[in-house]
Amino acid sequence: MTTWTWECLLDGATGTSDTQEGAESDAQAHNEEEDHESPQISYGHDDPEPTPVPDPTTTEVIDAITNASDFTDAQARLAALLQ
Repeated sequence: MTTWTWECLLDGATGTSDTQEGAESDAQAHNEEEDHESPQISYGHDDPEPTPVPDPTTTEVIDAITNASDFTDAQARLAALLQ
């Protein structure tokens, strides 16, 4: 499960929520309570970075497909590029 965080850059207050909407709502409530006229909030989450996927137009991907002997070979070559 992702934990969303927010931090007020004006006074250092922080909070967490299970949803992005919850974090935004909590941050907005904080701004109203503190009478911040120009809120400055930083948001973040703890999800890991996504696995990079090769650009389908790169030479490696095109070569893997065009040089494959059949569909199964193409799948194996593309799988090897993703590792």
